[in-house]
Amino acid sequence: MKLQQIVYRDLLTAARDLDRNAAFRALISSNMLIRPVSGEYNRTQLPHVEEFNRVLLTYLGNRSYYLPSRERKSAQELVREKFRQESPTKHSMDTAFVALKALNDRVSYAMEIGVLENRLGKASKKTTGKKSPKKIIRDLNDAQSAREASEQMSSRVTNVRLADTLSSGIFLLSHPMLNGIFNRSVIVLTEHTSKGTKGFIVNRPTNTPLMKVFKVHPRIMRAFGSSKVRKGGPLRTEHAEILHSREEFGGERVITGNFRSPTEESLFVGVDLETAAKAVEKEEAKQTDVMFINGISSWIPGQLESEMQRGTWVAVKAPLSFAVNPEKDLWSELMGHLGGEYEAFSRMPVIHEEEFDEEDDFFDDDDEGDFEERS
Repeated sequence: MKLQQIVYRDLLTAARDLDRNAAFRALISSNMLIRPVSGEYNRTQLPHVEEFNRVLLTYLGNRSYYLPSRERKSAQELVREKFRQESPTKHSMDTAFVALKALNDRVSYAMEIGVLENRLGKASKKTTGKKSPKKIIRDLNDAQSAREASEQMSSRVTNVRLADTLSSGIFLLSHPMLNGIFNRSVIVLTEHTSKGTKGFIVNRPTNTPLMKVFKVHPRIMRAFGSSKVRKGGPLRTEHAEILHSREEFGGERVITGNFRSPTEESLFVGVDLETAAKAVEKEEAKQTDVMFINGISSWIPGQLESEMQRGTWVAVKAPLSFAVNPEKDLWSELMGHLGGEYEAFSRMPVIHEEEFDEEDDFFDDDDEGDFEERS
């Protein structure tokens, strides 16, 4: 068999894996682009490298991350268009080799994290015997949470769909390949104007109580001192941010046309803590009706739109009731309920960039902030 035929066959095999597996497609990103080595005097790319980069960006729709698109050609179509030639040139063969190496690297990574099965039916060498007890426990917990979310999804999540435009009241679901504090995050936008955008991660619960993070009045302490503070974003705040859905508790209503109906719960930023504390003491409200947040997520004008174009976020319309003290698996629930390729995204294994304790990193026992209520 000619070398050309072997390379073409192997490219098609990898392309079929992509076309058959949406979770595998989610692993394709602009990180696969081949860039000049830093410090090189001549930063001009070789022609076959430039061609590979063009094909990759075409497949991604000029995004940084893969997202579903009806206009996208299949990976097999692209391979046939670019590499199926009766008389291949050295340039086309070099491009094919670069593409084959890049795809094989992604196949190996997909097998390592469990997105693809090893074609030989064997365990990956990279994963065998190398998981720490902490990583194994976390993976098991993640898998159990995913199963429970799937079982409850049909009854808990309704009226969820992709959003056409950005506005306050919209939820942002992070791309499954996004790492750091935004890994599998769900952000509710509370402001989106010409001056910028502000929102809060709502599915980052911690075990840290309000009394440990902020200075709280004794009366408020009795009602909410044990409330767990959530991480709202990478920008720390001097005072607690508060979300709730009880109009009688005061605060600023989030302006949105997002599924507004007489029975739809609203969302408020800020609270009259005295009123809320009294309601909890009288058992007219639950402690969890009020959510305390440390940190915000914000964007300067045009920044979020740019991130949307790169495929960093999936904008979703969903009932605002999901913004107040939701379960950690909210990302999987909302992503899964979108259906299609997004449902496959929701079942992907959690990808952790590195092992570290996020809670200890975010909350410092010696860095106690002031508590400020806004009504």
